[in-house]
This record gives sequence, structure tokens and C-alpha cells, in this order.
Amino acid sequence: MVFLLTEGRKLVGYELILRNIPGALKTISSIPEKYRLNIEYIETCTRSKEIYWLFLAIDFTEVEKDITPELILEEFRNAKVYVLDASIAPSKFNIVYPSRLCIKNLGGMRAILLGLGNMRGLINGIKDNMGEEMGNSFLYHLGYGVGKELYNLYAKPFNVDNLEDGVTILTALARGGGWADVYIEDIGKKEVILKVEGLWECDISRGKGDDKPKSNYVRGILAGFFEHLIRKKVIVKEITCIGLGHPYCRFNINMI
Repeated sequence: MVFLLTEGRKLVGYELILRNIPGALKTISSIPEKYRLNIEYIETCTRSKEIYWLFLAIDFTEVEKDITPELILEEFRNAKVYVLDASIAPSKFNIVYPSRLCIKNLGGMRAILLGLGNMRGLINGIKDNMGEEMGNSFLYHLGYGVGKELYNLYAKPFNVDNLEDGVTILTALARGGGWADVYIEDIGKKEVILKVEGLWECDISRGKGDDKPKSNYVRGILAGFFEHLIRKKVIVKEITCIGLGHPYCRFNINMI
């Protein structure tokens, strides 16, 4: 996330170009602390051996009048040992955002964030335009291809071929990408049962469609990943679903 919604607060964004040397981040974070200001958000956007570009947001909602965004900007600029450039980030309406593209990196590769509006529009738009049954099938097969690619990228290069290590990889990807929290409930030679908390696909589908479990895209990802991991056909079923009011989703992965 490299933009924030102010939601009734006075959040001010800053963009800093820092020398990539020890102590830079500590020095920068100490400046808001000196004025009893809270850093709401901080992220490194781009980085090289010499410099890195930092985006951060500071909360000015309840501060004394003489503590202004411009004062903090001047303090940043005065830290010349570490700071090469500093500016206040743009804001419009209630959105605070950087002035240029902030490339995301996930696992050494570029990542693109798709927020709630994107994902809800994608999932529900496919179902609305193709019909519930055909849309679900399309999403499953789309996910299957993603699962295969995840295996090729993150498991195959390390010759991972067992269920425990495979689930560990999926857990890392799901948590790191903000998709869900994944736990093994049971694992055997013929079946894996996963407990999945906070799965976005089911969360955005609450109250939509029929009373069937809502995951098709992620269910397809699990099928594609595990079939290529163990080189056997699998059937993935979602047994419980937060989209139907259950406390968490549960997936049964059965090997044929």
C-alpha cells in the first residue's frame, strides 16, 4: 500500500531520497518523535546500492499550531548527512499518495496491488456477465493456471515435492501477499485439510449468489499448485466458507 485514506484525520505524506547508509532510517524516524508526532505509515519504494526512496505519512491531526508539515519537511532537509532530497507528497480529497510510480517487489519480482474495488469488480463482474455457474468455472480454471505458475516459480526450483513443504510455501505466499492466513488442520497420504482465515475471495462475496461456498479462483490455485507438486490429480473442495457466515474457510484437498 502506497496511498492512504485520511478518513477525517490530517495525514501528510513525505517523499525522501536517502543515502543507503546505516543510521539513515533511525535519524528520519527520530524527527517526528521529537515533536511527539506519530508515523502512520512508512515504506521503501525503490532502492539501489547508493540511495533509497522512502514514502512515509505522519499524523498531524492533534498537534500544536506551530508544529506544521513544513516545519517537519525543513527538519528532514536539514539532516543532510542522510537526506539527499525531501518533499511533501501530493494529496487530493482524502487520498495521500506518492508523486511517481512506486514499484512493488514481492519475492524478487514486481507485484501489482489490486484493492477491494478491483477484486470485487473482477470476481463479481465475471459472474454477473457470464452467469454464476459459468463464471465460477472460468474463475476456477483461471486460478488453476495461477497455481501452476506459483509452483513453477517458488517450488520447482528447489525440487519441493512433498505436501508439508508445499503448504509452507503457500502459507508464506498467502500471508506475505495479504491473501489469507493458512494453517494445516490435517495432512495424510491421500488428503490435506487446510484452515484458511480471512480469505479475500470469500470475504468480498458475502451475501452474493447462492448458498454454495464462494471460493473458485483460490480453489483453482490450490488444485493447480498441488497437482504439479505431487504429480497426481487432486480434487479441491471448500467445506466451510466465511462467505456463508462460517468463522473460517476449510479446504479439503484429496489426491486421486
